[in-house]
Amino acid sequence: MEVSFIRDHICRLFKLGPLLLAGCLLWGCLDIPSDPDTSSLVTSVSIFVEQYGKKDSTYFKINSNDSAAIVAKVHPQKAQKDLQFYWINGGEILDSGSTYLIYIKEYPFVPDSLVIVDKEGNKIGQRIRLIVNAPPTLSPKTVPADGDTIVASRDTPIQFQWKSFDPDYIDHLSHTLVLDGVHYELDDITSIKQSGFGKGKHLFKVIVTDAYGDMDSTRTQSFYVIAPKENN
Repeated sequence: MEVSFIRDHICRLFKLGPLLLAGCLLWGCLDIPSDPDTSSLVTSVSIFVEQYGKKDSTYFKINSNDSAAIVAKVHPQKAQKDLQFYWINGGEILDSGSTYLIYIKEYPFVPDSLVIVDKEGNKIGQRIRLIVNAPPTLSPKTVPADGDTIVASRDTPIQFQWKSFDPDYIDHLSHTLVLDGVHYELDDITSIKQSGFGKGKHLFKVIVTDAYGDMDSTRTQSFYVIAPKENN
């Protein structure tokens, strides 16, 4: 069957009007048939994403490194069994059912909308904005390396260097160098020189964040500064 976002006819029990639900656009209504002398109405639709055992209904984002599911539920729940759910992308039906499984090999064929149809042909449509994103990664190799000993005075600049990668190849990556508990926001810089280190142990780690807020970090590493030998 061909599914359209425009209802085939006006619902008898509701006035047509837009409703804002979980950041998606919801329009239309459903009159769900039941007993001859009663009627049951769908009052709302909830859509959430399931991945890694967690449910998200506010920020539709999935990690493209693993499969996920989009689940739709209507309220009242008893109406769900009398409905058909159609997951749409670009006007084409991808699948039917209240749960849509997303497999990585099918990306970017993820739904951009959901259409729900009752037994009488009334329809309700909801747009879906789904972000598919792979978090950035940092190489475990850094300069200095964990446990390095560096000969330096307080005026000697010490080189800090690292490498970050984005599996999506399109995200802007921002970096933070945490040095002895102080955070230095460095945007896309992956190498910096810093001086002012006294003798002894110092700690540092690097955090990388992509445009969607996904991040990775190195573990906290240490390096040791010893003073240069004085010339007699």
